Amino acid sequence: MLNQVIPSIQIKKLVIEYLKNLVKYTRGNLITFRPSKIGEELKIRFRNEKGINIIIKSFLIELEDLGLIVSIKKTARGVVYGIFKNYVKEFDVKKSPLFWKLLHEFSTDEILYIIDKLHKGDITFGELVLSSIQT
Repeated sequence: MLNQVIPSIQIKKLVIEYLKNLVKYTRGNLITFRPSKIGEELKIRFRNEKGINIIIKSFLIELEDLGLIVSIKKTARGVVYGIFKNYVKEFDVKKSPLFWKLLHEFSTDEILYIIDKLHKGDITFGELVLSSIQT
């Protein structure tokens, strides 16, 4: 039987759900994660699929480029990313607390829609901050 191709949007949804669970069950100010850890979790669901890690890494790089997550450190095992709950001046995390709020309060589809709008430039970060304050 041939392997079915998993759309990248489905993997992105699972990554957002994984991050939502991390935010939901944490008690601290910071969550950290590696792309490989997320990949391990997803491989449980999609054992025979190849290319999952590439999609995960590219999606996390996209989130980092948008400033929604922060690269904490680079090790031999890969990049450790983080999401801050509050502003921390040691890191440039002006947007990361907003992403924490999005993960905590919005659905997966709404978050992906917002990320897409930010990526395309249809909405600016300032507009996103203003809309989150109003809600």
